Amino acid sequence: SVQAGVSRLSLGRGSTYTNFVLSAEVTLNVGDPSAVNGCGVFLRGVDDTQYVLAYVDQTGGYALAARDGEGFLPGVFGERADIGTGEHHLLITAHDDELHYYIDGGYVGSIMSEAVTGTVGNAVVNYEPNLTVCSFQNTWVWSWDEAS
Repeated sequence: SVQAGVSRLSLGRGSTYTNFVLSAEVTLNVGDPSAVNGCGVFLRGVDDTQYVLAYVDQTGGYALAARDGEGFLPGVFGERADIGTGEHHLLITAHDDELHYYIDGGYVGSIMSEAVTGTVGNAVVNYEPNLTVCSFQNTWVWSWDEAS
């Protein structure tokens, strides 16, 4: 992606989920290392302005936050020295209104988010225009709801 903002790629041909585990291995490469960009996943996607985003960026930052309209609600934001470019494993559990976020096997936090039925997929995050290349492997969803 080269555009500023969040670029999303829906997976599962329109299948939707409410209670599930979403996992992906992401590899982040950026064109301009001074720009802040990230790779991640989205879940509970209803439309372009309603979804939850989980990502890591090349500065060591990570986030889990729900988008509501033009902005993101307060969520989990932090930094870890072991995060940066390269491969990372992201895992999110969604059980009713509670979402839990794990990076590379370590728990980083949780948020409360309305348990809506929505789509899941991959995401590229650009804070400003820049070439960001994200590779995704082993993306899977395990649901204890019936997929629709």
